[in-house]
Amino acid sequence: MILGIETFKCEFGETHDIGSVGDGCVEGGESAFEVDILVDGGFLLNECNTHLIPFGAGELDSPDLHARVTHMTSSSITAALITEVFVNDPDGLRLSGRLRDAREGGAELAILPELPMDPWIPKRREADPNDAEGPNGQRQQAMAVAAARSGVAVLGGAIIRDPATGKRHNTALLYKKDGSLVAAYRKLHLPFEENFWEAAHYEPGVDPPQVISGFEIPLGIQICSDSNRTSGCHLLAAQGAGVIFVPRATPETSWNRWRLVLRANAVTSAAWVVTVNRPPEGDPSPIGGPSAVISPTGEMVGESTHGVLIATLDQKAVDQARKAYPGYLDHQPEVHGKGWSALGAQRG
Repeated sequence: MILGIETFKCEFGETHDIGSVGDGCVEGGESAFEVDILVDGGFLLNECNTHLIPFGAGELDSPDLHARVTHMTSSSITAALITEVFVNDPDGLRLSGRLRDAREGGAELAILPELPMDPWIPKRREADPNDAEGPNGQRQQAMAVAAARSGVAVLGGAIIRDPATGKRHNTALLYKKDGSLVAAYRKLHLPFEENFWEAAHYEPGVDPPQVISGFEIPLGIQICSDSNRTSGCHLLAAQGAGVIFVPRATPETSWNRWRLVLRANAVTSAAWVVTVNRPPEGDPSPIGGPSAVISPTGEMVGESTHGVLIATLDQKAVDQARKAYPGYLDHQPEVHGKGWSALGAQRG
């Protein structure tokens, strides 16, 4: 079903009625770009030439299901960007419902914002013991159960207390569709300023990000401010990650700067960058601005400020970007490693 769309230009310079997408826009008999579902709440950008595709009101069984962008290749992963938090959802029932919406839209994996089971805790400067939990705590169980109920893998997170050290960490958690935990990553770069007193609430991680296998495309995770230090994205790309997920909690007023940073990460890593922001909370809200899908060449494929945005990400786009400039440049880990190791030694 296609709703509220007029026309768009494909990469071959032809103008199509949106209802014909995938029929007339072909080269060698293969669709270059296909838009499946568009409803009220946001916009899509044509990956080929970044022409804006507006859309208006419509009705679907899941009214917040905004869009699905499909790139036609054999090796791909369909992801749902869920710009929503699930505070006071201890059994994961609301989350399960939203994941089922995502599954009905074709998603295999859902990405939630930073610390999605809590209000934005770092808005206040004082830490509360109840903000954190040990391994397999209630928030983690709710996300695992929701993944298993819906049959959709989910990337969420929580403040987790390390039982060995007592230290708290902002931890991203990736659950498979059966609810089993497949990966965890601790945020490294912690802001400390008005509305973002993060360093007062948890400690930075001590381990570099690692590529995650077991999906159609190798994945990586960065959390919010980590992406403003691009070495993490570059390391993940050098390890083979084709998609880098970036859950965020950022102000609406800073979106132009974040957009620049995230596009640069996509281009210099030659990887898909998929970022999901928290929705506004409070009046005035310190947080707002879009979630987004950015191609390995830096094109803004889609943005949304609420509900669900579904995008199918393919390995072919990654491979093509890594054959072109700057994707084919060697990361030179042995050279840069010397410099970083020397700095680390100086800091003791």
